Amino acid sequence: MIETVGVDRWKRGQRLGYVSLLIFGGHVFVLGLTGWFNPPGRHGYLPPVSLVAFSAVLFVMLLRLAKHRPQ
Repeated sequence: MIETVGVDRWKRGQRLGYVSLLIFGGHVFVLGLTGWFNPPGRHGYLPPVSLVAFSAVLFVMLLRLAKHRPQ
């Protein structure tokens, strides 16, 4: 895929994906924060879906930071 699209366009698309992921993470954080600490009768004691989504965003960003950290 990189050869087809070109390295510069590929990197630009990857960066745009990370920016989109950060915006999504911020959106989920702001809207779901109150529900994380105030459980309104959750079914089956499951965590809120917004917390699961934010955790996935955080996990991906931490993996990216670990990959690009200077050694």
